[in-house]
Amino acid sequence: MASEGSCSLSEKERARQLDTILGFGNYQWFQVWVLQTLIAIIGAINYYHIVFLVSDPPEWECLDENVEKCNTSPNMTEANEICGGGEVRFNTSHQNYIYSLSVEHQWLCSSKVRGPWVISATYVGTIINSLTFGQLVDKWGRKPIFHITNFTFLLCRLVSFHVTDHYWAFLILTALGTSFFPVGVRAGYTIIAELCDDRARKYAFISGWVWWVIGLAILPFLAKWTANWYLLGLATTLCNLLLVAIYPFLPESPRWLLAQVPKHPLLPPWPGQTC
Repeated sequence: MASEGSCSLSEKERARQLDTILGFGNYQWFQVWVLQTLIAIIGAINYYHIVFLVSDPPEWECLDENVEKCNTSPNMTEANEICGGGEVRFNTSHQNYIYSLSVEHQWLCSSKVRGPWVISATYVGTIINSLTFGQLVDKWGRKPIFHITNFTFLLCRLVSFHVTDHYWAFLILTALGTSFFPVGVRAGYTIIAELCDDRARKYAFISGWVWWVIGLAILPFLAKWTANWYLLGLATTLCNLLLVAIYPFLPESPRWLLAQVPKHPLLPPWPGQTC
């Protein structure tokens, strides 16, 4: 028990010394108010953009008014149940109309569930990626996981946009690509919080959530402006290239690096460490 107590005191002392050394100078200010702002806004856009990509058309009808919109008879195929296989007309003048995947592939009637399935796939992917990369962030470091999840997101999303005709491939790639939010975003937040002292961490946490909400607020305007799922998908995916550009400016967490000292046989322990 005495050994555990001395270890606990050593950890507290180490944290206190690090807070004194790091502080909240111009470098930390840049990390919190510039880099973290960028991470938060892009992370929010990554998180919610899929909802607009698969949004249902607000109004539609059959070009032939004498045909039933959704014929769900048992002998009807998915292709023929919508307007009897005839042409569909969408109300493109509606204020909420977006040329979404649901419009392009006519996910209507019984196939209307395909849009919600895509959204569900993102949550399944979030769980899988969190369990996978969440374990690795303490082993490999915060910075590698930040950039690996960002690269995975970019690759899977860009490929998925070109295989939407193959629904299950699109669904799987969508799930796999849900990596940067939340794991990558949290890794970036953690790096910046661990670069600061206790007072600065308060600003870091506030800044992260405020700009994340602002990112969510920007997304509907971006969707309305593009009005096309492919253009919106490219805009909300390629913006992550900005996070590739910040590679030289986002360091590894000094607290994580110092935590590796006892594990390295060639490095001395932290001063004052007793266990």
